[in-house]
Amino acid sequence: MNKPYKKRGYLLPRGFKNLIDVVKPKVADEDVPSFRVFDLPPIVGQVAVPSVLTVGKLADMLSQKPSRIVKDVKKLFGYPVTARHLLRFSEIEQVLRLYGFRATQTS
Repeated sequence: MNKPYKKRGYLLPRGFKNLIDVVKPKVADEDVPSFRVFDLPPIVGQVAVPSVLTVGKLADMLSQKPSRIVKDVKKLFGYPVTARHLLRFSEIEQVLRLYGFRATQTS
């Protein structure tokens, strides 16, 4: 049995030139969802909120722990926040919708 030891990928499976090609799984573009889908509860009330609000104050309004709201923001938008982070009205609106409330903006 004569192995071509001088070739670069003689130990790799056929069709692979680099080890990274063997390790890295091939993901089709259609398998990755481009948006997130959530089951939303029915709307049970309406809340008037300012245009900017901290995560901590929003948690107080919803009678939730700030860590729960932080987790919801991370789930919705994909970036981490703290309890002192300011949320815009569009973000507040979406977080409130997770809890069954509709948001209206106050002056």
